Parts: sequence; C-alpha cells; structure tokens
Amino acid sequence: MNFVIAQSSMQNIERLTKEVVNNENRGTWVKNIVVDKRIKGSPYLFDTWVKNGKIYYGEDVYQIASFNYNIQFERFEAQFPDKAILAINPRGITKIVVDNMNFVRQLDPEYKRNTYFEHIVKFNGNTLLRKYSISIKEGKVNPMTLQMMKPDQFVIDEKIYVCNESDEMEEIKLKKSTVLSFIDSKNKEDVKKFVEKNKLRYKDVEDVHRILDHYNSL
Repeated sequence: MNFVIAQSSMQNIERLTKEVVNNENRGTWVKNIVVDKRIKGSPYLFDTWVKNGKIYYGEDVYQIASFNYNIQFERFEAQFPDKAILAINPRGITKIVVDNMNFVRQLDPEYKRNTYFEHIVKFNGNTLLRKYSISIKEGKVNPMTLQMMKPDQFVIDEKIYVCNESDEMEEIKLKKSTVLSFIDSKNKEDVKKFVEKNKLRYKDVEDVHRILDHYNSL
C-alpha cells in the first residue's frame, strides 16, 4: 500500500509520521543527543532541522516534518514537537530526499559497510556521489596556564566518488582534467565554453553538477 502524506497541517504530518513510522518498526527512539558544549559546531549536516524530508521505501513515501542527518552516527533522524528523536532504520530505504538533496545507501569502499551517499548527478552510465564524514579538530591550549585558548571543533569533510553501473566506486579529486575526462571528445569544446561563460569551477561539486547536467543535455 502506498502511504503518501498529503498536504495538511504540520501538526497532522508530525502525528501521522510518528504513528506510522513507529508502528511499522521503521526506526528506533533514541535519547536527545547532548553535544559537548566544549566542542564548537554540531555533528549534524544541516544547521537547523529541515522541514519536510521524504523517505522512500520503494513506492511508499513518508514525509517527515523535522529531519536531519547525523554524520557522526551515519543516520537520518526525525525530531518531533516534544523533542523526541527517531533514528530512521535504513532497512528497505531506496532513497531519502532532504532539501532537494538525494541520499542513497551504497557500500563504502573504505570501510566496507553500507552508508549514505548524496547522489549528485548521473552521466554516461556513472553516478557522481558525495560522502560526508566528521572529525574533531583539537583546540589550542596555553602551554603556560594549560587553559583552553581555542575549543575543539567539529569539522565536516567530504569525499567525492564515481560509481559505475556495477556499483564499483572510485574516489576522485575534482579538478579540470578529471571532469573533462568524463566528457566525450565531440562535446568537450562545448562544455569548456559553457564553463567559461558561466564562470564555473571544476573543483566545486555544485558547479560540476551544472557542468554534467549541461553535458547530459547535449
């Protein structure tokens, strides 16, 4: 049965989401994460909880009123008015859409486990993907007083991959020669002119998205 939450009040979306997702064992209730205030920043991808994320289980679609991606635990979480947090069970998920960003689960070639990758764009049967990770950058301590001069800080890192039709992934560094290697010879000059005209950068993933979208339209 398809379950699509139609346009309604935000309160109804939250209520329905909580009931349906919980009853179908689509996730696990977790305690609110208390971030160490001594660490600057947040382990979440989005600065604020995003409205109306969507979870796709094949043809079934669940609309979530308040959504975020916890990079540290590699999971999506739904937050409700009482601040209760549901960690979404990834089993059966085909994709998650948050703020026009598409996330799919793929085998991480580095750690050999399934995790979320952002689906950027398809081209020539390949897919450009982005994976988010997080680390803590140590702050600075005054060697004389041993007092903290700068706090520890969460740092969000990104890695870019190309995935082929056999789901084999290769990490790449975005640069001009790499991006142009994706383009067939007959369209290469057209793409170069498009990049120059629009002042795009080969090192910027959003710009590369535009470049490959243009290439796909040729």
